[in-house]
Amino acid sequence: MTNTDGALASHPRLCLGQGHPAGGSPLPTWSRSAAEVARRAEAYLADSSYDELHATHNAHLGRARRMQGRMLTLVAQWQRTRDARFRDAAVACLDAIDQWEYWSWITWRMNDPRTDAIFDLSYGENSATLAFAYDLLYHDLSPAERERVADIAQRRALGPLIRIFGREAPWWFGKPDTNWNPVCAGGAGLLALAFRDELPEAKRVLELTEESLDPFFRALGETNGGCPEGLGYWNYGMRYAFLYLISSERATGGKHRLLRTDTVRASLSFPLDFCPHGTACSFGDGNHWVPLPAHRAAAEHLGAWEVARVLDDLSADIDLTVDYQNWATAAETVLWAPQPVPADAKPDHGNPPHAEPLVTVYEGLGWARVADRWPSPDFYLSIRGGTTEVPHGHLDLLSFHAVVGDERLIENVTPAEYLDTTFGPRRYELFEMLPQSKNVPLVNGVGIARPARVDPVPVHWASAAGVRLDATSAFGGGRDDEPLLAYGGRLFLMLGSAGALVVDRLELANEGRVESRLHTRARVERTATGARLVGERHRLTVALAASHPFGLTVAATVPTTPGDDATVLRWCGPQELGVDYWSAALLVPGDADTAVELEPGAGGARVSVRIGGQRTRVLLGPGLEVADVSPVPAEEG
Repeated sequence: MTNTDGALASHPRLCLGQGHPAGGSPLPTWSRSAAEVARRAEAYLADSSYDELHATHNAHLGRARRMQGRMLTLVAQWQRTRDARFRDAAVACLDAIDQWEYWSWITWRMNDPRTDAIFDLSYGENSATLAFAYDLLYHDLSPAERERVADIAQRRALGPLIRIFGREAPWWFGKPDTNWNPVCAGGAGLLALAFRDELPEAKRVLELTEESLDPFFRALGETNGGCPEGLGYWNYGMRYAFLYLISSERATGGKHRLLRTDTVRASLSFPLDFCPHGTACSFGDGNHWVPLPAHRAAAEHLGAWEVARVLDDLSADIDLTVDYQNWATAAETVLWAPQPVPADAKPDHGNPPHAEPLVTVYEGLGWARVADRWPSPDFYLSIRGGTTEVPHGHLDLLSFHAVVGDERLIENVTPAEYLDTTFGPRRYELFEMLPQSKNVPLVNGVGIARPARVDPVPVHWASAAGVRLDATSAFGGGRDDEPLLAYGGRLFLMLGSAGALVVDRLELANEGRVESRLHTRARVERTATGARLVGERHRLTVALAASHPFGLTVAATVPTTPGDDATVLRWCGPQELGVDYWSAALLVPGDADTAVELEPGAGGARVSVRIGGQRTRVLLGPGLEVADVSPVPAEEG
């Protein structure tokens, strides 16, 4: 851990503004960002609507983030142009923050204006805003202005946080699996670094920040760098973690033990593993992601140049005029001034290229990705194993996303917005939280139950790769507390570069009904063997088979938010109830003539696959163990 008791660097000592934004960066993303900063800065001068509160969940957090973006944009343009209009407008932002009676949406709803009633996400973000403003403008502020900003920092953030800890540590303190920890602790830590020598509370806040972040990063090691809350919350939490840790290193001149680890380097790749071609394929509430400047800066800071190269490629396609989650992408890019990947940068062998199917399982987290090749897969699956008991989690074990090229054609249905019920005791009554909205098998109308855990087992056979999941216990009980299933499992198998096979076996404890669901936002065309999903740029052919006379039903979903409809393909068992069901879905990119046949037997099942003129035979054991994957000679076909 770095020593924050010793002498700190002079201002600017935090991570932003160290790259001399007036000189810039040769990267095309920097020049595009500089142009967007100039446009936005002028617009901000003509618009003082930063006090506006939108009628939405956690409105005060949205206001805080918009203000952070405004302030960073104005400061970046001031540093580039030395036009005092932008400096003055940035200082006015800080006065506006102080004038807000409520920083927190939570205490606003409680009608509790005490500044020390809570220290939540809004406090973390506002603290970071004050920290960067003071640090970046330090030499451009008058003594009176510095005193005024220090007073705001002490009165509205650091002082209240110390008083809160004097009563009881906030719930997020030291919590290993929530974005609240790095956002709240990281934001407070940035402010304490900025005011370490001016405010007496700063040293104690730095101690608390370090203590809080330690279990968060230890938990990150237990999931090999994966985030159980999903890609969107990885971006949120790790952004503040990186801002604080890199700032700590720059301020002290030391190396921070939480940053300089194999776990953090592995975590840099986590979003890329579940976002092929920039298409988010994670699970839970936060299935959205864009490359953020702090991610790129951390990769550069740690010399993870392969990650930096991928982020540069993805950033080239971002429309900077769009507000992605209100992040200040353009301003931060200008202030970070990222440098190009060195020509002699050594490849990062932690995520090497593969020309054949590749399966990666994040042990501890339980998520898996299966791709026909890596990087830049033509066909990709992400698969949800792990536990239901995670923040922002859904009842989505066994579910998956399927991406053809750069287009997600099979996806879980997830919330379009947050409502009071999203985080209340009735959360699991919402359609988007339930198995019925996921790409999963259902038994007697229900899916997996809470609490449950399913661990994916990697499968490799010649040119095929995938995962097998035993979810028998995850389906819980049926009537009279009897287990619903005697066996329940799912197999995902990528068949070379041709397509993927998804096989379910559901052996019920008593006679019952089963189905498997697939959700898509593509146009659905029925075919003789199943359906074809027609997207904007790509297509996916789905061939279906089962051990019994199943039927395909295509219907619209019923999401909580109107207008966010998807289409569901229901592969339903027969009217007559049964006990032992096998079903298979063959997923093939494109329009190939495709078919699949399934022949169960006493020792397992034979699955016969036809893709165009090529035939493949897959032999499975009773627990979906792969016994053989082999081409079928033409004379047998």
